[in-house]
Amino acid sequence: MADNFTKYTVEEEYFLTDKNIENDGISDKINNVLDDLDESTLRNYLDTITNTFKGRVTGTKTCHDMGQWIFNELNKLSALDVRKHYWISRGNVYHKFRRYSGKNIIADIQGTSEDTRVIVFSAHYDVGSRNSPGALDNGAGVAALLTIAHVLSSYEFETTIRFIAFSGEEQGLLGSYAYAKQVYEDNEHIIGVINADVIGNNTNANLGNYHSLRCFSTYPMNWIIEVMNQTCTNYNINLIVNHFTYYGNSDDKSFDDYGFPAMQLFQSGNGMESYYGTEHDKISLINMSYLFEVTKCIAASLAVLLDMKHTSIEITKPLENNIYGDLFDLIPLSKGKTFFIGTPHVTTVVINESVQIRNVTFSLLKGQNEGRKEEDENVKISSYIDCQPPFEWFIDKSCFGWYTIRAEVYDELNNSYADEMEVFIIR
Repeated sequence: MADNFTKYTVEEEYFLTDKNIENDGISDKINNVLDDLDESTLRNYLDTITNTFKGRVTGTKTCHDMGQWIFNELNKLSALDVRKHYWISRGNVYHKFRRYSGKNIIADIQGTSEDTRVIVFSAHYDVGSRNSPGALDNGAGVAALLTIAHVLSSYEFETTIRFIAFSGEEQGLLGSYAYAKQVYEDNEHIIGVINADVIGNNTNANLGNYHSLRCFSTYPMNWIIEVMNQTCTNYNINLIVNHFTYYGNSDDKSFDDYGFPAMQLFQSGNGMESYYGTEHDKISLINMSYLFEVTKCIAASLAVLLDMKHTSIEITKPLENNIYGDLFDLIPLSKGKTFFIGTPHVTTVVINESVQIRNVTFSLLKGQNEGRKEEDENVKISSYIDCQPPFEWFIDKSCFGWYTIRAEVYDELNNSYADEMEVFIIR
């Protein structure tokens, strides 16, 4: 976890609905996936990570060796297309006078359908200091990623699953930002990013449930949270995924900055912040039974999601990280901000699996995602419903400041899926 750790406050607890998330024949596959998961495999990965690669700070030989080890472990699985993604960047405000380089390890299980959509499961493998074993932050996440990749590689899925191990997280999400920028420019259809960062401890009685997992995300990930909770119920996984206000201090934030729906999964245990990036972040802090339950939740949920037929929507204009204007062409920006001077024109692309689309509802919400409460009556300041493609909207509201543009598609099965972006508008 990056070193600008923020304490979180609950926005809402996400409860189960009656949405049917199962297709014919999927139940046996999910049960088989769960049967194939092995806690000893998870433990062995974690032992190797904390003992062999202690102090794996980005830019060090140990971090380089850790990346190569992850590559080798994934490359043993013949079903995976494994590659390295190299990056160079300056650090964040805590490391801004240093230039870093590193590599991300990427592995795909290619989907069997012609659909180009991708679901990402990620975890960072670097640590914050040279004396840290990095068990909680983030050896547990990497061990879960490797364990799940090992199991899911034995199955076929309709949608592509992409496993990514990032470096540079502790210096300011450097590896993930470079990668998110690349896939955005390449116009890849990433419909969800599940990022595991600090998932190994549940010693927190204040949440009222020792078998809970916190999820920090924005509105477009709500349907995936719903799938995760329903999957835990259907397959007797002793875990509840609780939805919290999105603040973003891990690699999911890089994807969110480029408009990709993303979430961070975070343990229910509080009071552990002082251990992150220190010599005390040892494997003794890990509750293995809890970590295994979290791993089962992620693996089973991915298996469900990868075979689901569903609609998705992407905002194609405005483009992220640009300045737009009525009187001039777009001007690219370097990082994380979008501005519009004039009348914003919002365009979308809807991808569906032969399901009738009812409409796309556009909303203009006051402020950015961080700290905003959806239930506040003054949040939504303008909206528009388009029932015919191309689904688009010209925002004719007087605006000055930060806003969130949301596009939500509704299909004939009464399911909804959303995309959104933050933009500074002067009109």
